[in-house]
Amino acid sequence: MTAEYKRDFLINILYVGVVLALIVIVSKYMMAYFFPFVIGVIVALAVQKPARGLSARFSIKKQICAVVLTLLICAAVLAAAGLCAWALGSRLARLIGKIPVYFTALQDSVNNFKKEMIGGFGSVGKNTFENVFSTAAESFVSSLTGFLSAAAAALIGGLPTFLIGSIVTVVASCYIAKDFDRLKKFALGIVPEDTAQRIVTIKNILVDNALKFLKGYGIIAAVTFLELSAALAVLGVKKAVLKALLISLIDFLPVLGIGTAIIPWSAVEIINHNYYLGFGLLVSYAVIVVVRNFIEPKIIGEQIGINPVFTLISMFLGLKIAGITGLLLFPLSLTVTVEYYRKSI
Repeated sequence: MTAEYKRDFLINILYVGVVLALIVIVSKYMMAYFFPFVIGVIVALAVQKPARGLSARFSIKKQICAVVLTLLICAAVLAAAGLCAWALGSRLARLIGKIPVYFTALQDSVNNFKKEMIGGFGSVGKNTFENVFSTAAESFVSSLTGFLSAAAAALIGGLPTFLIGSIVTVVASCYIAKDFDRLKKFALGIVPEDTAQRIVTIKNILVDNALKFLKGYGIIAAVTFLELSAALAVLGVKKAVLKALLISLIDFLPVLGIGTAIIPWSAVEIINHNYYLGFGLLVSYAVIVVVRNFIEPKIIGEQIGINPVFTLISMFLGLKIAGITGLLLFPLSLTVTVEYYRKSI
């Protein structure tokens, strides 16, 4: 390995590192502003190959095929999101309708607990305990009311932004899909030829390994589904498989996890004095989390061809530095760097 080759290799690695750092920075701090266009690029990139195939087979302009495929994808995603929102809304409406019952049960439990605790105090500490307990109860109710009000306000306030963002995303996806070849040629034309070649190489590596990432997390979601199905069946939950499937799908959403559904569910069951199911759900959730933390680095590492130890390190660093975004991007960035190194040898 000559000195010139070593120098070029270090420059290439530095270049890849800078590009990936920019991706992380943009993802963490600027994604909210460019999210519709990022999605547009991803969708446009996904429809190019099918559009070329349809164009050649039916003698239709590739741009038209790309736009039609883009609209179909957007329609399918929006329909799925609408169905999920409808299902969640109907469930939430039922839950809201039962809130008075839950609060009555909670109040009865609190009053019984209060009587038992007061009974253990003498006359000296009785008044003090009552004051402390009342203050704590008022604080809890105030915090709960504030949380529900803030959540409702955020949901209502974010709805117009979501609708506008969805429209912008669909329009941007169509425009980018239609003019993808010209936009690609323009973007590569404003940089030197060797730099353009590096960008194409990195893009190919990124796309290939992104698909492997999706496959890896699909395997993890399948494992979670099987574990949850077994747990709900053992706990005697009706329609255990269907409920496990719906909860497992939450695992694919950013930030959210199965705890988003299981923890409130277990809390409701405990309030209703169904301790077996309530605590059983919590134990099942803990087991699933432990198993996931154990298998995730191994499965993702095998999919991207990197030792699970390095995958675990990159996931941990990503989580600490950039949160959930870093948890996903850092292993992918590590993979791109390693693959780029392998192709440079």
